[in-house]
Amino acid sequence: MLPMTSLQELAHRTAAADEIARQIGASAVTIRTAEHLARRAGPESWRLVVEVEGGRFAGSHVWQLRLNSAARITLSLDCDSEARVLSAVHAAGVMVAAPIAVVGGSSPLGRSFIVQPCIDGDVLAPPIGQERELVATPVALARELGEQLARVHSITPPLPSLACLPVPMSSPAPAEVARLRAALDKAKEPRPALEYVLVWLEAHAPPGKPLTLVHGDFRTGNFTDNNGRLAGILGWETAHWGDPDEDIGSMAARCSRQGNDDPVSGGIAPLAPFLEAYTAAAAREIPVDAVRYWKIMAAAKQATLAVLEGDRFRRGGELRLELALAGLTPAEMEHVALSDIIAWNAQADGGPKWP
Repeated sequence: MLPMTSLQELAHRTAAADEIARQIGASAVTIRTAEHLARRAGPESWRLVVEVEGGRFAGSHVWQLRLNSAARITLSLDCDSEARVLSAVHAAGVMVAAPIAVVGGSSPLGRSFIVQPCIDGDVLAPPIGQERELVATPVALARELGEQLARVHSITPPLPSLACLPVPMSSPAPAEVARLRAALDKAKEPRPALEYVLVWLEAHAPPGKPLTLVHGDFRTGNFTDNNGRLAGILGWETAHWGDPDEDIGSMAARCSRQGNDDPVSGGIAPLAPFLEAYTAAAAREIPVDAVRYWKIMAAAKQATLAVLEGDRFRRGGELRLELALAGLTPAEMEHVALSDIIAWNAQADGGPKWP
C-alpha cells in the first residue's frame, strides 16, 4: 500500500514547492512529478522532477524528498540534525547527496523533510528469498566502502556544526547499550531475549577509544551501486559520536548480509579487502575482538529498530508494508545475537575459532 501523503495533492505539492523555492532563493519551483520510492523501513521518500526558476539551481532537476516519520524512532535524528551530518560528511569527501533544503516543523506537508539530489544507482539488496551475487565487482566495491568509511571516521568532536549530536559521557559501548535500552523501553511488548543480549553487551564492553562520527547503520541496504561502483551511502538517520569499530562490526554482522551469508563483508565480498582499504585510509588497525563484539551489537540494534518499526505500523498509524514486515524480524535478529554470544563463549573456552 502506498502512503496516503498530501504530497500527492496538487495544493500541498505547490505549497511544498513554494517553501523549497524560498529556502534556495529561487523565484519559483514547480514539482512536475512526485513518485514514491520504496526503501524498506527507512524514511518515506519521493523522487521529484522539478523545474527551478532563478537562483543557483535554475533549470531542471531530479531531487529526492525524505519526510520525517509520523512516529519518529527515538534512535533517529530529526531532519535538521541529519542534514547537518550530511553536510559534514559531504565536506569530508564522503559519497552522499548534500542537502539542498531542510523544512522544519512548519512544513506544508505536516512533517519536516529534507530535499537532496537523487543518487543514480540501485540499493544493494537481493529479492526476498533469492541468494545471489549482489554486484559484478564485489572486491572493488568492498574497497570503496572501506575507503569511504575511513573518511566518515576522520570527523571527530568537538565540531561546532555537529553540536546537535550529544557526546557520550561514558565509554562508547556502554553508551550505545544505554541508547538501545532506552529506545526498547518505549516498545509495546517486552523482549526478554533482547534484554539479555543488552546485559551481555554491557558486561563485555571493550575499552573506550577516541570518539569519531559513526554512521550507525553501515550495512548492505544503505549503499547504492551503479554498474559495480559505489554511487552513494544512505541511511544517516542513526549517526552519532561513538566507537569507529561499531561501523566495522555492523558491516561484518550476519544480519547485514541480505541473505548472502558466505561473503562476510555485507554479503558482498570477503572481509579482507574491506578491512585492508579501511586500515590503509584510516591508518589504524582493527582489533579482532572489537569486530566480534560490535557484530553482536549490530544484531541487537537491528532487533531494536525492527521492534520500533513494527510499533510504527501497529501504533503509529504508518500503514506501510515494509514497516509491518520489519516488525516480524526481531526474533531473527535476537537469534543471530544469541548465536554469536554462544560462539564467543565457546572460543573463550578454547572452542572453535570465531568465523
